[in-house]
Amino acid sequence: MKKYRIWYIANIPRAIFYAEVVSVKEAKFALRLLISYSNYLDKLISSHICGLEVFKNGEWEEWGNNKGQSINDILDGERS
Repeated sequence: MKKYRIWYIANIPRAIFYAEVVSVKEAKFALRLLISYSNYLDKLISSHICGLEVFKNGEWEEWGNNKGQSINDILDGERS
């Protein structure tokens, strides 16, 4: 079973928030929630960045689908 985790930084350069998720679908849900919350707190959070990692060969690396898209590419496509 693959291991996934999301990462999120609000008000760069702050500390990175990590949370393990069980699937890409759950990652999309969690990241959408974090992004929506950041947009709600617009005056307090001036910038944010996020991503999804997968655990491979003993290391965390950025996730990409079989089309070469990152989780951010997918989320951006859903907002268009």
